[in-house]
Amino acid sequence: MFTKEELKDRLKITAQLLNSSEKSFKDDDFTTRIAEEVWLEVKGYPIPEHFTVEEKKYWLTELMPIARSRRKSEFNFKFYKKFDVSEIKKELLQLDPKFWKINQHRQKSYYIHKDTETLGNTLFSMFYRENDPFIVKKNNFIPKPIQIKTDEIISELENEFDGKVLISGYTKLMPGGLIPPHVDDILYFKKVKRFQIAVYTNPCVYFNVGSENKVFEEGECCQIDNTIIHSVENRGETPRINLIVDIMPWENIKGDYTIKESRKSKDYFNDT
Repeated sequence: MFTKEELKDRLKITAQLLNSSEKSFKDDDFTTRIAEEVWLEVKGYPIPEHFTVEEKKYWLTELMPIARSRRKSEFNFKFYKKFDVSEIKKELLQLDPKFWKINQHRQKSYYIHKDTETLGNTLFSMFYRENDPFIVKKNNFIPKPIQIKTDEIISELENEFDGKVLISGYTKLMPGGLIPPHVDDILYFKKVKRFQIAVYTNPCVYFNVGSENKVFEEGECCQIDNTIIHSVENRGETPRINLIVDIMPWENIKGDYTIKESRKSKDYFNDT
C-alpha cells in the first residue's frame, strides 16, 4: 500500500488520465463511486465492501488506465436536427439574472464548471445505482414561455429516442470561459443519451469531443459522447447558452419512472 504522499502523487496522475481537475479527488464520495464503477468494469464483480476509502482511491489509480484503454467510441457528435429556438433565445436574453443565481452548486462543487451558470429544468442524481428507482424532480420556476418550448423539445427527443428525460437544463458559458478537457466516467453517462442544443452562441465557441472540434449553429442539436475527453471554450464576447437534455432509453429503466413537481428552487441541480 502507498504512503499518503505516494497516493497523492498517484491521484495527480489519475486526475490527468481523467482529464479533470485534481480538486475533484477531494470529494471522497465522488471518488469512491468512480472507483467502485471502474472496479466493476475491469474486474467484472463488485468492489469488496471492506475496502476503505484510501484503498478504493488506490485501486482507482491502478485500474483507470486499463478501463480507459478498453473503451471505444462510436461517435463524437451525432447530428439530430435543427430546432427553432428563437423564442427560447429571446426569453432567456431578457431573463432576470437572478434566475441564473438560484442554484450555484454545479459551478462551486465542480471546478471544471466554474465559468458557467445553470438554469435547471429537471433533476436526477448522476450517482444512481443500477436498480435504483427513477424519480425525477421538475422545476416550476422557469418562466412559462421558456418552459413550454423546453418541454416541446424534450418531448420530441423522448419520442424519437424511445426514453425519458432525466437531467435537463440550460447552461451558460461566460465570454472567455473554459470548460477544460475532462471525461465523465460514471455509470450515468454510460447509460443516457446526452443532447446539446445551442440556443445562443457565437462563431468563437469551440466544442471539442475526442479529436473533433465543432462550432454549433443556433438551434443545432447533437448527441455527444461525454464518456470520452471533451471540452468547451468560449473565445467570443457574448455568452454561450446551451440546452442539455439527457434521455434514458426505456431498455435501461429497470423499475418505475416518476416525475415530480417541486416547489423549492434549492432542489435543482444539486448533483448535475
